[in-house]
Parts: sequence; structure tokens; C-alpha cells
Amino acid sequence: MAYEEALTSITLPASADLSSYQYHLVSATTAAQAQLQTTKGGYVVGVIQDKSTAAGIGSKVGIYGVTKVAAGGAATTGFNVGTPLVCTTSGIATVWSTAGSYVWGIALEHLTSGTSAVVSALIVHAGYRTS
Repeated sequence: MAYEEALTSITLPASADLSSYQYHLVSATTAAQAQLQTTKGGYVVGVIQDKSTAAGIGSKVGIYGVTKVAAGGAATTGFNVGTPLVCTTSGIATVWSTAGSYVWGIALEHLTSGTSAVVSALIVHAGYRTS
């Protein structure tokens, strides 16, 4: 069962209605607003912790520590504890597999291939992997 602890968070205004994206990965717009990260392997600021209902509403974004995060999906590879994680085009966590992807976290739970779940991960901002 997913858990959180010792999570450092910041507040960013939402760029849009993010109420359907609690525990998804977000980046920041040029106006410093939280937006769903939809670039596979793209830079991640953190994990949205709440359900902001409109643009401009303050959104709690976990930036370091242990968080819950949406992960997996029908076409995704499973992972084990300790696996480096990146973002999918849907703003959810998946296993790192492509050079140049931004590794934002480390899995703290197992996920079976082809399944979706909210799992625990450690936000570490390890940076871009080149190999």
C-alpha cells in the first residue's frame, strides 16, 4: 500500500484544472505554474498532491522525499524497488529506458507489468541519464 513521509512540498498555481491528476508528475510553465508533464522522459518538478480545480488555484507539489505517485499502465513495463523512474506522456511514473530521460525518482514498491497503481517513490531529482 502506497505511503508518504518526510515530503517537502511547494505551492505553485495550477495552469488548468488538475483535479483528475492527483499524484501525477508535473513540470512548470514559463509563468511558474504547475502543469501535467506530458513529455516522455521530460523534466519533472514534482508530484501534485492535491486536486486543484482551476487555473490559478494553488497546487501542492511534492518536490523531495517519499510520495505517492500514479504509475504503470496497460502498455508499461513493471518495476521493482530501487528502479529509476521517469515520466510517461500521461504524467505517470514508468521505468527508465531511454538515454536523455530525466530521472526524477526511485521506486519504493513493486509494480507488475501492464498494471496501473498508486505506488510509493522517493523523489530524488537524479537528472538526465545519458546511457
